[in-house]
Amino acid sequence: MYDLPHGIVRACAGVVEALDVLPDRYKQAVARAEESVGQSFDNDAFAARRALIAAVKLSIINQKDWPYDFLEAHYGFAVSRRTFTREKRKFCWALAKELGLI
Repeated sequence: MYDLPHGIVRACAGVVEALDVLPDRYKQAVARAEESVGQSFDNDAFAARRALIAAVKLSIINQKDWPYDFLEAHYGFAVSRRTFTREKRKFCWALAKELGLI
């Protein structure tokens, strides 16, 4: 479902990577997109959800430098590679929607 053209995915990566220097509307869009990640987690799994969000954002920026196996070991989130990919796509889809790219 969350398939996006490569250009939109690159735009999402650019926004996430340059977030510190972008206007507040981009920061707010990223924050709203973060809400789409890990929705199936329990309310008491806040730390695990935050770790998953951080890993998703790094992977969107550069999945070659930040491969799933490294991120899983570093952040310790407990989702499969398939679920991670789905969460990453959901995040990018939500961000593109928030920014009016789709």
